[in-house]
Amino acid sequence: MDASTTTTSTVGPAQSENGFLRWEERYRAYGELTGQLAWVTNADGEVEEDIPLWRAYTGRSFEETKGWGWLTSIHPDDAERVARRWKKAVITRTAYEADYRVLRRDGVYRYFLAHAVPLLRDDGTVREWVGTCVDITEHTQAEEKIVQLAAIVESSDDAIIGLTLDGIVTSWNKGAEKTYGYGESEVVGMPISMLVPPGRDDEVPQILGRIEAGEHIEYYETVRRRKDAQDIHMSLIVSPITDRDGRIVGASSIGRDITARKRAEEALLTSQLHLSEAMDLAKIVYWELDSTTRTFVFNDSFYAFYGTTADREGGYRMASEEYFKRFIHPDDRTMVRQSAEESRSGKDPEFLVDIEHRIIRRDGEVRHILTRTRGFRDEAGHITRCYGANQDITERRRLEDQLLQAQKMETIGTLSAGIAHDFKNILVAIEGFANLAIKHVQDESKTTRHLDRIGRAVKRGKDLVGQVLTFSHKSEGEPKPTELIPVIKESIRMLRASLRPNVDIRESFTTESALVRVDPTQAQQIIINLATNAAYAIGRRGGTLTIELSDFTPTSRSVPAPGMTAAPYLRLGISDTGAGMDRQTMERVFDPFFTTKKRTEGTGLGLWVVHSIVKKHRGAITVRSAPGKGSTFEVFLPRFIVA
Repeated sequence: MDASTTTTSTVGPAQSENGFLRWEERYRAYGELTGQLAWVTNADGEVEEDIPLWRAYTGRSFEETKGWGWLTSIHPDDAERVARRWKKAVITRTAYEADYRVLRRDGVYRYFLAHAVPLLRDDGTVREWVGTCVDITEHTQAEEKIVQLAAIVESSDDAIIGLTLDGIVTSWNKGAEKTYGYGESEVVGMPISMLVPPGRDDEVPQILGRIEAGEHIEYYETVRRRKDAQDIHMSLIVSPITDRDGRIVGASSIGRDITARKRAEEALLTSQLHLSEAMDLAKIVYWELDSTTRTFVFNDSFYAFYGTTADREGGYRMASEEYFKRFIHPDDRTMVRQSAEESRSGKDPEFLVDIEHRIIRRDGEVRHILTRTRGFRDEAGHITRCYGANQDITERRRLEDQLLQAQKMETIGTLSAGIAHDFKNILVAIEGFANLAIKHVQDESKTTRHLDRIGRAVKRGKDLVGQVLTFSHKSEGEPKPTELIPVIKESIRMLRASLRPNVDIRESFTTESALVRVDPTQAQQIIINLATNAAYAIGRRGGTLTIELSDFTPTSRSVPAPGMTAAPYLRLGISDTGAGMDRQTMERVFDPFFTTKKRTEGTGLGLWVVHSIVKKHRGAITVRSAPGKGSTFEVFLPRFIVA
């Protein structure tokens, strides 16, 4: 066949259809493989020929696509813009570019980027347009995510900072600007250490070293310094930044200002500390009761209150009956149980119960406590919560007892004063008539001796009246500034001459000035009476009698007796190593006519008179004793201050 020979090939209908299908399959495979759709239009931008890739991708026939029908596959929000740009390119014969969404045959829109160029004839006119559409869905979505993330970072109130592994700032969001006070231009390119206050220089290198090792650091609390030199508390989350190959190339830091939280925590801690100190000062401990199991829940402070520990008691939970057995005084258990049962059987939605009773600490000491219980009930009347506090009121009870004793003594004194005056008038009459009778009898007669005895009895009666009047504050004698040490020394000389030699009298003076406003005679009477009682308690077996004088000023924690003020006092202490007294005896020791001596050895007025003299001079008197441990009487007299 020569070169001029023309070869024609005749293709039948079946062969043509098969060839068309093969080309369509190739176009579809090409499009799916490359993500590109190739297309051709005429010079006016209209589709005149079938576009297999477009038809295969969109599922639309050539009849639906020809002309400008291809726009029906474009998202309605994009179609007008795409048509306008395509018409402009056709008119100006310039390259075309547009991005838009195309409806895939499965009903899903995908993002595409289209490019087209005109093919020109020799005379410069447009013969046709050739273009491609590239699927950029993943790329577009990635960009949108980046934009969203950037917006989130920028709008976050947290300080989000990008760093190199050398600690150089690479990014700085609005939250960082708000937190630290620096603008982005002031910080980017600078070392992050500019935010670190003195004393924390090693912190940033240590953190970045951990990041470079692949570690994530969460909720790291530290302190940073703002532009205005104010230090703030920060909580940091620091994470590694990696490149495409997974290599760590930097760090991201998310910081939150927790200064307000820290201050609130400190305020709460201070409040809790103050509450704890207040409860400690008030001797109050807290407890809860599980009403379902009737089990108490205690804490360490509660156990310390009872002189024990959780380990010793078997933990922080204890059955209520076990608590009764271990700690409540046997004589008070019935009363406390009855109170608890009454609380449980009530119907009020909320109840508050106070009860005073005694407890026995682990060391055997008996203390008085006030238990205050608060509980809540549901609609069915069941207790849903029950808690309370125990307060040590032993000191309060002691002061109340002392106050009652003082009031009793005051009442007795008033009563006895009236009786003493009447009795004194009777004695005066007896004495007068006795003196008259003596004048009418012979000397040395039997009658004279009887009248003399009446006179001596009258004198003893007058002395007794004098003691009663002293107790009732009706006696004569003016208080005046008196140096107490000479009075004590004179009293000791008198005592040594009158007491048994087996009583060892010791003295101790630790005050430089012992000036008080007192009647010297009555001051000596205090010393003599107390010392005589002490010697009697020592008895024939012998012992030590100690007389002490020292300064004393009451405090909020130490008020020996009611009515004492925070002024300086002199403390006169008289102690003995005698038999001591039990509690019942101590409660009555200042009562008039109360005595433990034999009837012929005492009247029971000595300590009564001492108590009266002390009260007259605005002082206080206390006693401490225990059987077999001796006794200590303490007299507190206000110090006289020379102006």
